[in-house]
Amino acid sequence: MPKKVPYLLPSELTAYHVTAVHAELTKAVKAKRVVDASAVTQVDTLGCQLMVSLGHSLKALKQPELLQNMSAPLVAALTELGLHTFFEEELAG
Repeated sequence: MPKKVPYLLPSELTAYHVTAVHAELTKAVKAKRVVDASAVTQVDTLGCQLMVSLGHSLKALKQPELLQNMSAPLVAALTELGLHTFFEEELAG
């Protein structure tokens, strides 16, 4: 069985891109692909909401480890909004 290719989040996780990214994330979660957040350089509140939605979906599947490599700008945005505690497990490992 071939290894699943991770879904790489785009560099911009902003209102302009959230709809398209949400559609791709939905497919990735259904396929249980790793979501790599290392490329995110810009994120706004809608991007943070999308990440929280992703976190809820992965926790419902009991697979929060599928979210990996959260970039410093993404972590900073989540922290600024007080949402970083939702991702403690992902940030720890």
